[in-house]
Formats: sequence, C-alpha cells, structure tokens
Amino acid sequence: MAGADVVQSASALLRHGPEYAGVLLDGLRDWMSRKGYAHLDELRGLLAAPDSEDRAARERADYVGAVQHANSRAYGVY
Repeated sequence: MAGADVVQSASALLRHGPEYAGVLLDGLRDWMSRKGYAHLDELRGLLAAPDSEDRAARERADYVGAVQHANSRAYGVY
C-alpha cells in the first residue's frame, strides 16, 4: 500500500536477476488474496495522507513513529 519505489524494485531485480520479478508478483498476489484485494487499484493511495491533513503534524507523527520503532528494535522489543 505504501509501495516499493522504482529503486527498491530495480535493486531486487539486479541482486536476484530478472526471474525474481515472478517472486515479487507471486508474493504480491498472495498477500492481496489473503487480505481480500482483487485489483491493484483497490490498494493505490490507501496510505496517502488526505490533502486537508496538517502536513507538519503528519511529519512529527511519522518521525516519532520512526524513533519509537528504532528504539524498540535497539532494545530487542518487536
């Protein structure tokens, strides 16, 4: 839903070879099936912040979330 960007996808294909595209697609299809999604259009934009949302507040919340996640991993709490 957040989506792999072009660099992430290309990096995976360069590391594992072009046949890895099938692995990526199969994984996506399996995940979509488990979650009840039939089409990619159903996923696009689900994690996008609404235009009316306060951008500064969103950035602060994202930062706090990232710090909390990093701290939990540093202390072995997952």
